[in-house]
Amino acid sequence: MTTAFGSVWGGGDVNGCNPGITTTVTSTTALTQELLNTWFHIAVVKAGNTISIYVNGNMEGTKVVDVPFTDTHGGNLVFGHNALEGAFLDGRLDEIEIFNRALSDLEILAIYEAVSNGKCK
Repeated sequence: MTTAFGSVWGGGDVNGCNPGITTTVTSTTALTQELLNTWFHIAVVKAGNTISIYVNGNMEGTKVVDVPFTDTHGGNLVFGHNALEGAFLDGRLDEIEIFNRALSDLEILAIYEAVSNGKCK
């Protein structure tokens, strides 16, 4: 089994998305049998019309969104599930945070590096 982390945006007809169209940003980290039961720090940032995914403080994927994305509070926010692919997270999520602005590369790295001394207590 080898898969990468991914972030899917859109797929509905709200928030500027077109029905049935998604934007997937995929990391380069391969999840292998040896890495099962390993915690990963995952961050996803939407800045303007660009979505980026970070794994353990490093940006691993980025994509420009083709359609305007404006949050109208008309859709559900879901973690660990991709209904269009029929995929579900077989693991645990911990310390999910949502910020009111896009974090910088350095801020994401600092959160990852803080481990038990900072954010992740």
